[in-house]
Amino acid sequence: MQIFYKPGYGIVVRTSPNGPIKQPIQYYNTYTVFDFTDSAVINGTPWYKIDDNQWIDGRYVWVTTEIEQKELDMGSPSDRDWDFFG
Repeated sequence: MQIFYKPGYGIVVRTSPNGPIKQPIQYYNTYTVFDFTDSAVINGTPWYKIDDNQWIDGRYVWVTTEIEQKELDMGSPSDRDWDFFG
């Protein structure tokens, strides 16, 4: 899984799906890659568990296969891919 968020920003880690922000506050930046161990959908929003008591909002990640991940590692999306962030 790889994070795709507006370049220069990060997504915050929560203690549970749609739960409180993990303390100390922890962020993952765009293009960060990691595995997830569980997933959930809360009110239509996907959430991915990346460690004990660490969940991230699935609207900002791209779940990939190992082959897709290797292709992603060879380049990054252009700025036009981020137009939906405004």
